[in-house]
Amino acid sequence: MRKIFPLLLCLLTAPVCLEASELRPMSSPQSKGALPPGESEYPLHVTKRMHLQSRFSVLQSKFSVDPSKIPDSAHQDMEKLIKEIVEFQEEYLRFEDHRDLFWNSSSYWGKYWNTSTQFLVGKLRTQIAKVRGMQINGVAPFRREDINATQKMLDGIREGLSIDREIGLAARVIK
Repeated sequence: MRKIFPLLLCLLTAPVCLEASELRPMSSPQSKGALPPGESEYPLHVTKRMHLQSRFSVLQSKFSVDPSKIPDSAHQDMEKLIKEIVEFQEEYLRFEDHRDLFWNSSSYWGKYWNTSTQFLVGKLRTQIAKVRGMQINGVAPFRREDINATQKMLDGIREGLSIDREIGLAARVIK
């Protein structure tokens, strides 16, 4: 009876616990050495999103004034940047769709395909769907609503990348 409770607790919190009966890191034979697709690309997506966010923040400040006082050059610069952000959205979705197929697999997780891992994978799938459904206006003149929608897209991508990293960390714990 003493071993049942720790094992039950371990199964519920598999990504972050040690096997209580043997006090060693958990391992999954199905996942040994298996890296998700695009693992080397992940840091590039994070860096690119931060770079786009930085450029967007600089331009965004020009749109916080009276709309009639925004110079045409700011609208043109924002139009170019939004085009890059939309391209990045498509790139991000392709990247995460491949990773989702990998993560959303009971054969990858083996005996650790439990409520915790399913919750994380479900969270990622929800975020991917959310970003996929986001539309932004890419044609000048831009209104405050357009700027806000663009910021929400960048935030949504950041959140998706963060969830993906959480799943990756959980996978490393079981290896």
